[in-house]
Amino acid sequence: MYLLLPNGWHLLLALFLSFLSVVAHELGHALAFHGHNITIKEIGFGAPPFGVFSRVPTWRLSLWGAFANITLAINPIPIGAWVDTSDKDDKQFKQLPYTDQATILGAGIVANIVFSAVVLVLALLFSPLCQ
Repeated sequence: MYLLLPNGWHLLLALFLSFLSVVAHELGHALAFHGHNITIKEIGFGAPPFGVFSRVPTWRLSLWGAFANITLAINPIPIGAWVDTSDKDDKQFKQLPYTDQATILGAGIVANIVFSAVVLVLALLFSPLCQ
């Protein structure tokens, strides 16, 4: 049994997986910041409204539990993402040793590699080659 989608759905699946890749990338940075005790102020997805989209609001959600102080921003144009820290923690990041800074900045890449490996394994499990 393999995943066979109707015409056009492959494009939607590719866009959805691209979005999940961006989420995984930013989650990698966020977990690395958290591991170095740097407070995250906001995690955002999409480009902020501009031009014809300037009237479309940005959705802001407060997270709960251990992440209660983090705001999740979802913007109308699904391009890009970011993890934002407070000014105080931004200075703390700049005072970290270069190896720790590289760890935080490289965590997004590592998260993308892990995400890609998981997607590849799942794709092979549902492909006709494994049947």
